[in-house]
Amino acid sequence: MPWGSGGWGATPWGDGSGSAAPLTGFYVVSAEALTSNTVLVTLSENVIAVSPIGPGDATNVANWVLIREDTNATVLILLIEPGTDPATVIITGLGSWKRNVRYRVEAANLVSTTDDLLVDPKFAEFEALAVAPGPDATQTPGLIDIKDPVVDTAGDYVLESGIDMLKKLIIRRLTTAPGAFFHLADHDYGLGLRDKEIYRGTDLVILRTGIERQVKLEPEIAAVAADVELTSDNVLFVRLRGRLKASGQSFDISFPVSSGQGVAL
Repeated sequence: MPWGSGGWGATPWGDGSGSAAPLTGFYVVSAEALTSNTVLVTLSENVIAVSPIGPGDATNVANWVLIREDTNATVLILLIEPGTDPATVIITGLGSWKRNVRYRVEAANLVSTTDDLLVDPKFAEFEALAVAPGPDATQTPGLIDIKDPVVDTAGDYVLESGIDMLKKLIIRRLTTAPGAFFHLADHDYGLGLRDKEIYRGTDLVILRTGIERQVKLEPEIAAVAADVELTSDNVLFVRLRGRLKASGQSFDISFPVSSGQGVAL
């Protein structure tokens, strides 16, 4: 049955594309919505999932694009985590999927644990779960604590200002290269801090200014001051102290940016 549910059908090329998936190689197999803002992506081989800023790492948001197909709008990816199966990742988008709408998730630059490069098909489609409508995934609500989301009686996510979530958003912003999101101006999102980058003491003032500017662009941040420290073995530590807009809550978070182990989210 050439147009059924096998290699010629709904996965991984979409509905009735007429192109069969390869029998060997490293490619995207399928995508399936898990909740109203998460999708499980399965690949044909085990993925590297060590550092969210690693070039071929499957948890690096720069290696993925999430698109709402009816409007062709790009959905902001908040977080990518390894799945239970080593050939899977779980992608969390901003907001909630729109009911009865198809989405497409596309990968690039991934490398498997056996050093295979990603080949076609590099994308898969999925349909949103039939859940109560929440914030549209192409809009920008407040912070949602995706580690332990709170749902109200209508099935909508309760917007929270979780410090753990804030830290992840900030690290993602600071380690994303300017221009990585084509729909955002280069100066609006991303500083491009990289793991194993060689920094010098003379860079610290410029780095602190750039970090403060980027963090202040986060919609939840009312005020922030940054401190940066460079150790003798070239580990760059960032400390941020500030205040949230909605709650007035103070925060004090620290994390390494450059180290042998990468940034652990």
